[in-house]
Amino acid sequence: MSGSDEKLQAKKRERFAEEGGKPINELFFYEIDDKTVHIHLAPAEDFSIYKVRTLFKEGLLKLADIVEVNKDINTICGTSWILGSEKGKSIAEKLGFTFEGINQNNEGEISITREKFLELYLK
Repeated sequence: MSGSDEKLQAKKRERFAEEGGKPINELFFYEIDDKTVHIHLAPAEDFSIYKVRTLFKEGLLKLADIVEVNKDINTICGTSWILGSEKGKSIAEKLGFTFEGINQNNEGEISITREKFLELYLK
């Protein structure tokens, strides 16, 4: 990826950060809506697969600490274009999430209960 492409991706992440909830790292954002945590991933086309995996895993572990403290949270969910494929569905299920289906925007929707999430990611 060229330097100008990387700058464009960085700008996309900056714009995303302004409206994407609270950051855990440069990829992983979340917001709490009543008793549900919504996970958001920033654009990452210029990141290596290794970096995405590392940041995502780090995000899940840090989010577990947040969920544990917020006793009212009972569900963690996410919606993404990347989950709209069989591969995305498979990855989500390997991470312990339930695949809920595909919405009208061809984005896959996933969820996991508080108990299961903490069992898997609270260290």
